[in-house]
Amino acid sequence: MGRVYQLLLILLFLSHCSIFREILAAPFISAYKMSDDTPVIPIPESHVNSVESNVRITNCPESASGVTPIQVVTLNRPNKRNAITDDMVFDLIAYFSAAEVDERVRAIILTGIGKHSALALT
Repeated sequence: MGRVYQLLLILLFLSHCSIFREILAAPFISAYKMSDDTPVIPIPESHVNSVESNVRITNCPESASGVTPIQVVTLNRPNKRNAITDDMVFDLIAYFSAAEVDERVRAIILTGIGKHSALALT
């Protein structure tokens, strides 16, 4: 497994660790609201975002409304070979944090647009 994939897996793992969220990520993620020193992550009516977003989140099937049990997270920078930026990392952490507490989400597919669907950090 390449270093980039290992780094992404570590990042995704850390985003699920409460200590990471509370100490490192909370100041950067707008979804966090501090109440009695406990981070609260609001569950949205839908996780689906804009087609133009660099981290596009859709339902499976895409035509479904609300939140489906299967969510698709698509890296949407084909002109940059789907290289992940700092903003994309924060978007991914925010989404995975919300999906973790959303009981409607049962599976997440992580993919990329274009012929370069491999992941890289910039």
